[in-house]
Amino acid sequence: MSPTMIRNRGASPGWGVGVRSRRRQSWAAGVVASVVLLTLVLVTGEARAQVFSTLRAFSGRDGSSPSAALVQGPDGTLYGTTHLGGERGLGTVFGMTSDGALTMSYELTGPEGADVFAPLFLDPDGQLYGTTALGGPGGLDGKGTVFTFSTSGSYAPLHLFSGSDGAIPENGLTQGKDGLLYGTTTGGGEGGKGTVFAITPQGELRTLHAFSGSDGDMPLGELVVGRDNWFYGTTTSGGPENGGTVFRVSLYGEFTVLHSFGFDPPEGDSPRGGLALGADGDFYGTTEFGGEYGYGVVYRLAPDGTFTPLHSFARSEGTNPLAGLILASDGMLYGTTSSGGYFNSGSVFAITSAGELSVLHAFTGGADGGSPVAALLQARDGRLYGTTPLGGAGSVGTVFRIALPGPATTTTTRVPVRDHHSTEEDVGLTLPSTATAMTLTITTRRTPGLRWARPYQTASGRVSQVCRVGAEAVVCAFTLQPAAVLGPGSYAFAVQLGSTGLAHNTHSDRFDLTYTSGGQLYAQSGKF
Repeated sequence: MSPTMIRNRGASPGWGVGVRSRRRQSWAAGVVASVVLLTLVLVTGEARAQVFSTLRAFSGRDGSSPSAALVQGPDGTLYGTTHLGGERGLGTVFGMTSDGALTMSYELTGPEGADVFAPLFLDPDGQLYGTTALGGPGGLDGKGTVFTFSTSGSYAPLHLFSGSDGAIPENGLTQGKDGLLYGTTTGGGEGGKGTVFAITPQGELRTLHAFSGSDGDMPLGELVVGRDNWFYGTTTSGGPENGGTVFRVSLYGEFTVLHSFGFDPPEGDSPRGGLALGADGDFYGTTEFGGEYGYGVVYRLAPDGTFTPLHSFARSEGTNPLAGLILASDGMLYGTTSSGGYFNSGSVFAITSAGELSVLHAFTGGADGGSPVAALLQARDGRLYGTTPLGGAGSVGTVFRIALPGPATTTTTRVPVRDHHSTEEDVGLTLPSTATAMTLTITTRRTPGLRWARPYQTASGRVSQVCRVGAEAVVCAFTLQPAAVLGPGSYAFAVQLGSTGLAHNTHSDRFDLTYTSGGQLYAQSGKF
C-alpha cells in the first residue's frame, strides 16, 4: 500500500483517511449529532467532574489527534504523541504534568519521521523509544522510522524502514528479557503483510517474522510478553477467513498462530489492539467487530490457544473498541470504545475476567473529547489517563483522567410511594474498608408537576445533605463531613420526589459517587 494512502493531506485537521482508518470512518459519524445532546451533560456535569477530568485540550499548534496511550516518567511526567499537529502538521512528541500543563513538545519534520500512531516506550534508564508510520529519507513517502527521544527533548532516528524489512509501523515497542526492543510493522516484509522485528538500542534491526496473509496481515497492536517470555500479538486481518489472528513469537523468531478469527458472530473479528496479560496468566483482548450485536467483543485466550468470548458490546455500552485492555491494580481490566455509548462518541469501561462490564464514562464528542482509539495508562496516583483524537475546546483531541470505581458495591432502586404521587430513588452503598472522604450525588430529570424533593440517609451526623431543584433537574448531594469517616458497612441514601400528578420517570436518572479509602480516590457512576 502506498504511504500516501495513510492520510489525506488536504483534509481538515482531525482524523485522516488511510491505513489505520480502514473501516473506521463510521466512528466519527456521530460527533455532529452528539453536539445536539450536549445540553444533557449539564444535568450531571457537576457530579461527573469529580469522576472524570479533561486535563488538556489540544489546539493544533501544540499537536492534534492524539491516538496513542501515555507513559509516565520517573518524575511523574506523562509522555505521549499526537498523530497530527504542530507547525508542520506532521505530529508531535510531548511531555505534560498530571494536571495537564505541557512541559515540552517536539515537532516532527518528515525526513526524521511523521505521523505517530504509537505510544512511547520508556526503558529503565529513562530513555524513550517510539515509531513513526511515515518519514525517513523520502519524507512523507518514507516507510516509517524507529526513533529515540530523551526526556530533555532530544530526538534522533534509530532506523529507517525500507519496505523489505517492514513498512508503516503504527504500534509501540516492547522490551524483551534480552534488553532488545520488539515491535511490528503493518506492511512490508517478504509477503508485504507486515513483520515482527527486534532492534537494539543502537538501531540494529533484525526481522523475526514476515507475515504471509495466511498467518495474519497488518498487526496494529503492541506485543506483550507472556510468562513464558514469548511475545504475543494480534493481526487485524489475515488468517484462513481473513478475520485476523492471535499469534506468539519467540526471541529467535519461532512463530505460532494461536487463534484465527472468522466471521462467527460470538467470537468477534478484526482485533486491532494488543493483548493484556491477566493475573491468571491468560491474555485478554478486544475485537472491533463481531459479537452478538456486531459491535465487537472482549475475549480471553489461554497460552495454549483456548479461546473464550467474554462480552459482546451493546450500543449503549460503546462500540468498536480499537484499543487493547490494561490490567489495573484493583484486578479489573479497563478499556475504551471508539463509538457508541450514550452520545455515540465512545466510552471508558471496566470489565472483570468473567465478562461483567460497567461503563465509567460516555464521551460527548464535546469538551470532554470523543472517539478514543488508544489504551489507558494507570499512573502512580492510581488513576487512569487516556487520550481522544477528537473533541476538546479545540476539537482536535484531549488528554483525560478518570478514577477507578474501587471496591465499594452499589445498588439502585426506584419505587413509587404514597399512592404513586411520589417517587423514591435509593442508592445502597457497601464499603469494605473505611472511607475518609465521600460525595454521592443523585441526579433526577425534573418531571411536570414536581412539588418537592427530600433527601434521606442512614449515616446521619457524619454526612451532610442538600437538594437543589433546577429547571431541568433535581440534584441531591450527600457529602461526608470534614474529619468524619464512614467505617466498613452498608449505608442507604435516598431522594423522595413529590408530584401533583402520577409520579413517573422515563429518563435515565443517575448517581455519581467519589470516595477515598486507603489514600486512593475511587469513583463510580450508575443509572436507575
